[in-house]
Order: sequence, then C-alpha cells, then structure tokens
Amino acid sequence: KWSGTAWECAPDDNTTYDGSDFATSNQACTTGQVVTGVGANGAVTCAPDKDTTYDGSDFATSNQACTAGKVVTGVGANGAVTCAPDKDTTYDGSDFATSNQACTTGQVVTGVSASGALTCTSLPASGSSVVRGTYRNGGSGYVRINHYSKGMNEIGSVDLPSAGAWMITVTGVVANSASSLLGGNDRSTYCDLLAPGGAMLQRTGVDTSGSDNDGPLGIQFAGTLAAGHYGVVCETIGGAEDNTNTGVLWLQVNAQSFASVS
Repeated sequence: KWSGTAWECAPDDNTTYDGSDFATSNQACTTGQVVTGVGANGAVTCAPDKDTTYDGSDFATSNQACTAGKVVTGVGANGAVTCAPDKDTTYDGSDFATSNQACTTGQVVTGVSASGALTCTSLPASGSSVVRGTYRNGGSGYVRINHYSKGMNEIGSVDLPSAGAWMITVTGVVANSASSLLGGNDRSTYCDLLAPGGAMLQRTGVDTSGSDNDGPLGIQFAGTLAAGHYGVVCETIGGAEDNTNTGVLWLQVNAQSFASVS
C-alpha cells in the first residue's frame, strides 16, 4: 500500500469478507422450501414454497378419467371432473346415411331415407324412352318470374305418358341482368319441380342477386312416378313486388324412362 511517501506491504482488507457482506457458503433450504432472505450474519431464511403447492381448489386433480362413452363436462370445486354421456357422437340413420351401403352395379344414388338407407335408381338402358318437355331459347321466348308475394308461376313442364321409373331433368338460365331483356333488379330465385296435384318433388335456389348477374337453373329428380303433368314453378325473393325483372332466358325440360328404381 502507499504510505504517503512510499509503497509498502500490509494486510489486504478488501478481500476479507464474512456474513455481514454476503450469504455464507454451504447453506440450503429443506425440501419444499425456498430462500426468502439473508440475515445480517449471512444466514439464509427459508419458508414453504406456497406458489407450487396446489390442490383441487386450483386445478383438476391428477389421475382421473371418465368411463367409456362419457366425456368431461366440468370440474368441481374440489378438483374432481364431472362426466356425462357423449351424446354428440352417437348418431344413427336419422342423422346421416348409415355406413356400409352401396348401390348395385349400374345404379346411382337418388336420395337418403329417414332411416339413413340409400335409395338407388338404374341408369337409363340403351333405347330407353325420352319425353321432351318445354324448350325455350332466349329472345322473345323468355318468361318472367313472379315476385313471391304473387305466388309461384310455371315456367316449364313435361307430361309423362305412363307411370313407371322416370328421371326428370331441368336445365336453364335465370336472368337478372342490366344488359338483358329483363333489366336489373336485386333478387334471388327459388324453383320447384311439382308432381301432378302440386306436391313438391324437389327445390333449388338460383343466386341472381346484384346487377348484371345471371344464374344457372338445374333440377334432376328420379323415382317411380305417376303419369301426368310435371311443372317447374318459380318465384323471386327481394326487389319491389311490382317490378319483377327476373325471368328465364333459356330452359329445357326432359324426362327419360328407367329400367327400375329400388
């Protein structure tokens, strides 16, 4: 050290420490405790580790499970899970078509029954009977469609000459275009295929909302049908009821006989 006039040797007081400076060595808290402070003599103080001591009032307790066919529906105040039958994954034919079904070779699916069973129909045989119905090809042949407040109006039809297995096909274009003969008017369109007597066999919707927008019309129905008049009726939704500017520009309705429907 510097004595004031010269350098000389002396004890190094700066590297001599005790508990008044730091926590002394060779100390530890017991299991389940944590250090909470250091005393004036360098001894650590310990306390229980409350932050990692939990019970059922904090979380669901471990080693729990619902029995087969049940799901967890909640957790009680004591951490015990509550269970109930898993109703959401129990389905039958009233919800969907049931599994392990198929149509026989040469048949196609035409629907699903209330019990979930597929209904099938045979593909048309070579030389099967075809009945032509309404045919419209734009221009002056278009038909305006009623506003729903006035009821549906018929835009086309086909007459079946005899009872049997038939497939009726309807294709066309419903127009709601500012550039078309019908003018523009925001709306959507619904069309039904009706059996003789007025029972609805099938419904389809055509999006014709917005200006300058035409939509495709398509219906296909197969089944064992009676002889008689099968009409295609439509109505528009939206727009002013006294300004129906939606109509059918192009339409073709045909029926084709089948070997059988099962």
